[in-house]
Amino acid sequence: MNTENYLAKWLSGELEDTELKVFKESPEYQEYARIVAHTDNWKAPDYDVNEQLELLTEKIHSKKEVKVIKMNPARLWLRIAAVAIIIFGTTFFMMRDTQVNTAYAQTDVIALPDESEITLNADSEISYNKIGWNGERVVTLKGEAFFKVKKGQTFDVITNQGTVSVLGTQFNVKDRTNYYEVVCYEGLVKVSFNDEQKLLHPGESFKVVYGEIIKEVKLESVQPSWIVQESSFKSTPLHMVFEELERQFNVDVKGIENKDKPLFTGGFKHSDLETALKSVCIPLNLSYQINKDGTVNIDLP
Repeated sequence: MNTENYLAKWLSGELEDTELKVFKESPEYQEYARIVAHTDNWKAPDYDVNEQLELLTEKIHSKKEVKVIKMNPARLWLRIAAVAIIIFGTTFFMMRDTQVNTAYAQTDVIALPDESEITLNADSEISYNKIGWNGERVVTLKGEAFFKVKKGQTFDVITNQGTVSVLGTQFNVKDRTNYYEVVCYEGLVKVSFNDEQKLLHPGESFKVVYGEIIKEVKLESVQPSWIVQESSFKSTPLHMVFEELERQFNVDVKGIENKDKPLFTGGFKHSDLETALKSVCIPLNLSYQINKDGTVNIDLP
């Protein structure tokens, strides 16, 4: 058995079941596993520069005899090798996760190793294991994203509030503070939320606001509206609507902090700020002001 080849494949998650069994029976496996386990919780020690400088100065001026300890060359090389493996393992595991972020007023399209595609909405983040993707098709999401999963491929999306499991489908996941929504546009989607699981067919959705599951009617659209530069809402708390407007226009909206009422049903386009403000404020009889510093004030009745 070529231990180096097995080690490389094991670290990248590419070992077959039979190879993994052989590798675990090798005498080197336990040592590698122990080193990797230590790197998982690696944390740099606290270091006080001033304190260390004082100690160094004292040693330089001290007249005490310095004791020299001779080290066995074999043990020295063993320690060097162990440190090298730890550094390699730490670097390798840090490189395993691929992370993509979007800023306010920015979207991005990410192609995954299996040719599945993710469109990431503004102020969102995904991470996934690029090196070990064939053995672990899992994406961690913060924010909102539209997924087009290649047919025949299993796929899991993990968020803070729930998990979505699919097989070759198209769906949208929105995970914001106190708001969680999954919409299926093609195929079949399984949503796990707390102790509940639900299967979604095309046009069906699963929505949770402030921990309460909201019953939704069947949709006719084939993709989320934000893909075509428009945000849409149905009976959505006011502050959540303006928070989305902030993301799409990179502005700071004041006067609506934690305001749940009134609820808003409608939408706005991402092309012009003032037009978007009118789309939300006029139906709700709200007034607004765009300030010179770029902030927006909303006056509630």
